[in-house]
Amino acid sequence: GAGLEPHVLTLDGEITHEGDDDPVITEAQRKRLEAIAKELGRDHAWMTAIAGEAGFASSTEIRRSHYDDFERVLRETAAQEDAA
Repeated sequence: GAGLEPHVLTLDGEITHEGDDDPVITEAQRKRLEAIAKELGRDHAWMTAIAGEAGFASSTEIRRSHYDDFERVLRETAAQEDAA
């Protein structure tokens, strides 16, 4: 059977289909980023600010193709702040 196509609802109510060329990160990936931020001694607001600097409206808007880069930016930014 063809079944229903899985989709994620973005904040503005727009449905992003899994077939999208560059869908947003999954809930699990977002939670992982939050765990990394916490591990770095930071909070959700800090992560949201970094997402904003990277051009995303919020952490839920990060594209899957940017996930690895974003994780690296979180770690590098925290390291720079801690070294300052």
